[in-house]
Amino acid sequence: MIVAACMLVATSYAQSETNPFMDSEKKEPAPFQAHTAYLGFSTGINNVIGILGPQLDVVLTEKFTLGAGIGLSTWGSKWALNLKFYPKGWYQFYLKGGY
Repeated sequence: MIVAACMLVATSYAQSETNPFMDSEKKEPAPFQAHTAYLGFSTGINNVIGILGPQLDVVLTEKFTLGAGIGLSTWGSKWALNLKFYPKGWYQFYLKGGY
């Protein structure tokens, strides 16, 4: 119940804040500003990287990122390579294909 109450309060507070991805004066998306790479850890059962493993995503262009990861799963070691395509921009829907 406490978690649900906190989520409701956070959602209410978030509705009064401005979108950090929008230019408040022009009412349009802010210019593309991404880091060159993102490092993270992936967890989960039957996940792409396995139960636990590091993952690296490298920004190639404004519309493409290349990702890779390696980890341990219930079946042994796993690795993955993927390419993400952002047809409508960085903060929108994306398509992902990988091996």
